[in-house]
Amino acid sequence: MEQQPNQPRPSLVRRTALPASVTTPLVPPLCPSVVYRARDASEMDRVYEGAEAGFTYAREGSPNAELLAEKLAGLEGAERTLITSSGMSAVSAVLLGLLRSGDHVLAGNQLYGRTHRLASRELPRFGVACDLADASDAAAVAAAVRPNTRMILVEVVSNPLLRVADVAALGELARQRGVLLVVDNTFPTPLALRPLAHGA
Repeated sequence: MEQQPNQPRPSLVRRTALPASVTTPLVPPLCPSVVYRARDASEMDRVYEGAEAGFTYAREGSPNAELLAEKLAGLEGAERTLITSSGMSAVSAVLLGLLRSGDHVLAGNQLYGRTHRLASRELPRFGVACDLADASDAAAVAAAVRPNTRMILVEVVSNPLLRVADVAALGELARQRGVLLVVDNTFPTPLALRPLAHGA
């Protein structure tokens, strides 16, 4: 069908409204939008400041990430969760967000290679010391805790050697020593183990 010369062309670039419907999707729809618009700059400022609920840019949050975070929080038994683009970005966010120069990290000696490198090679460049211990042996971990230990970092099941950390004993150790227990639960998932229930 040929477009008449005086008729407006439909916009192929700009978003159009969703079709009218008295029904709603059973499954939440995917929202591929990267950028979100506001009525004006003041409204966007309120969203950035947390005074209004909303989204600004997909890297900072999106409806699908929020729904996923809510589901994962339920599975983990957590108050909240944070969605990141990869496992290493999650590990990095935790380490860089919670540690400061002068802190000590006690890491499992069978960590995923990139996590091991981040903890043992990169963190020391920022003044964070790192030692390794066998996470399957709570006594060995306890013996390696220092006065400035801020965090114990382990994988429940190590990648790729499949060593199993004693999460319950490490949780008790962390509580007694007043340090954080950070657990990578990639292999078991919260369906098999909920680290938060064991002191992580």
